[in-house]
Amino acid sequence: MKIQRIFVSGLFDRFTHDIIFKPDEQITIMIGPNGFGKTMVLRIANALFNEPLRRLAGMPFNQVLVDFDNGSILRVERNQKEKSEEKSRTRLALAFKESLTSKEEIFLADRKINPRDLPYPTGVIEDYIPMLDQIGPSEWRNRRTGELLDLEDVLDRFADDLPRIESVEMPTTPDWLKAIRHAIPVRLIDTERLTHPHISHQGRLKSQYRARHSEHIMQRTVRRYSEELAERVQATLSEYGSQAQALDRTFPVRLVDEPPASDYRLDSLRAELDSVEKRRAQLVEAGLLAQELEGWEVPRLEDIDESRRGVLAVFARDARTKLSIFDDLYMRIDALKRISNTRFLHKNVSVGRDGLSIYTDEGSELELEMLSSGEQHELAILYELLFRVSDNSLILIDEPELSLHVAWQEKFLDDLDEMSKISKFRVLLATHSPQIICDRWDLTVELKGPNGQ
Repeated sequence: MKIQRIFVSGLFDRFTHDIIFKPDEQITIMIGPNGFGKTMVLRIANALFNEPLRRLAGMPFNQVLVDFDNGSILRVERNQKEKSEEKSRTRLALAFKESLTSKEEIFLADRKINPRDLPYPTGVIEDYIPMLDQIGPSEWRNRRTGELLDLEDVLDRFADDLPRIESVEMPTTPDWLKAIRHAIPVRLIDTERLTHPHISHQGRLKSQYRARHSEHIMQRTVRRYSEELAERVQATLSEYGSQAQALDRTFPVRLVDEPPASDYRLDSLRAELDSVEKRRAQLVEAGLLAQELEGWEVPRLEDIDESRRGVLAVFARDARTKLSIFDDLYMRIDALKRISNTRFLHKNVSVGRDGLSIYTDEGSELELEMLSSGEQHELAILYELLFRVSDNSLILIDEPELSLHVAWQEKFLDDLDEMSKISKFRVLLATHSPQIICDRWDLTVELKGPNGQ
C-alpha cells in the first residue's frame, strides 16, 4: 500500500492544497511562496503517521484526506469546538473506509490535565518509565531522545506502561491506524537537522526532580550518526565472526560431503576465488575489514591436483557466505562515501569500526564538528536516507537546500534517486530552490493561494 495523494483544506483557515504523487516517480516536490504552508503540510503528515493524535488538535487545518493506491482513504475532519464550563475540546473524526460511510470519533482535549486528576503522584511516573526524568511538576525529559514532554505527552506516549486512568480522558490510537502506520513508515527530516539532543548525567540523584542535575547539551548530529554507524559496523562484524565460527566447525563434514573433485571446472573455480578476493578488497577499502585480513594470491589451479581443488571450492563457498553478511552495509557505506567524497573539497570521508572519520588531503584527521554547515547537512541527509529508513517509507524533507552549495543542490535529486533504489523509499520534499528542481519541473506540485495564485 502506498500514498498517492495528500489533500489539506482549511490550512490556516485560508489555503487548500492537493498534493498528488505520480505512480511512476519516487520524488514529489512542493513549491510555493513563504507562508503558503509547505512545512505545515509536512508536519501534519508526520503527526498523522507518527505522533500522538492529540498533536493534530493544535494544527491549523479543517480536513485532511490521504488516498492510497488500493482505493482506500484516510480522513481527518475537525468539527467545531465544544465548550462548557468544565471542558473545551476539539472533535477530530477519523475514518478509514473506501466509502467513508463509517467513522471513528476521537475527542482531543484542549485543556491541560491537572496532575491532581491522576490517581497517583506524578513522581512515580519515572519509576514506571525509567527513560524519563522529571524536571518539574508536569514536565519530563526523555533521556533517549532529549525531548521535553508535558503530562499529556507522557500519558499519550506511554499509556501502555502506566496504570490505567479511568478518570482522565485521553485519546487512543485505533488499531486500524496503527496498522496503516506500520504498513507505511513516514519519516520527517526537518530543517533542524544539525543538532541532536543529548543527555549527560552526573550520577543518579534522589532529589525530587533529579533531571535538573543532568547536563542537557545539543550534540552535533554528525557525531551521533557516527556513533550509530560504529555500532552497526560492530554488530555486523560480530555476525560475521559468528558465521565464520559456525562454518569453520562444520568445514570437515562439508568437505567430505562435497561432490567428487573432478566435478569442479577450473574456469568456474578460478572465477569464484577471484570474486571472493575482489569482494574482500572492497570490504577492506570500505573500512569493514582490517587491512591485515586482505587476501592471498590465488594459486595456479592447473598445478593443483583434483582433490585439492575440491578443498578450494569449499573454501571459496564458505568465504562467499561469510562476506555476504556485509552486502547490505557495504552498499550503503559505499554510497555514503562515494557521494560525499565527490562533494567535499580537500577532504575525504572514511568509515571504520569507530564510525565516520574525516581526513584532509594531507592525511590529517579532522573532528566531525569542524566540517562546514553545508558538509554536515550533506552527511546528515545521506545518513538519514541510507541508514535510518525502512522499505516502503515516505520521507518528508523540508528545505534540503539549507547550507548546500548551488552545485550540490543541482545533484541532489540524482543522489535521492540513487539512494531510493537502495533504501526503497519515496520522497515528498518542500523547497524554494530552482537548483534542487533543476530540469525536473515535472515532479513539482505548486501550492497556490485562495484565488489560485
